[in-house]
This record gives sequence, C-alpha cells and structure tokens, in this order.
Amino acid sequence: MNINWCYPLKLPFAFAHEIGHVIHGDQHTTAKTKLAKKQEKAADLYAVGLIWGYCLKMEIDPMTCGIPTRYI
Repeated sequence: MNINWCYPLKLPFAFAHEIGHVIHGDQHTTAKTKLAKKQEKAADLYAVGLIWGYCLKMEIDPMTCGIPTRYI
C-alpha cells in the first residue's frame, strides 16, 4: 500500500481488499486466469462487507470510503 497513491479516497477500499486476500489465503499472481479473477472479486466483496459494516456501526457514509460504484 502506498499512502501517497494518486487516489487517496480509494485507500480504505484498497486496504480492505488486500485484507480480503490475506483472509482468503490467496497467493499473489499477475496472471489473468479464471482463478485470479475469482480471487479479485472475492477480495472486493470482502472489502465491501468490511467497510459497509464498519460505516454502519460508526455512522459514516460508506460512499466516502472508496467503494467502487459497481458494488453499491
């Protein structure tokens, strides 16, 4: 993770996405395989759930946490 990333509003989602990979035990890959795509989607969905739950609990607007619009 690069705290100086050019999209700072997307950092919470990106960080949660990476946590999803760790939780799922994914192996790092740059391949464009079906497995890699499945792992990326699973990490995205984990991130959405993690952020959404936190935002509801803390009364924060989830839209401020970089969740891609395709998951809203």
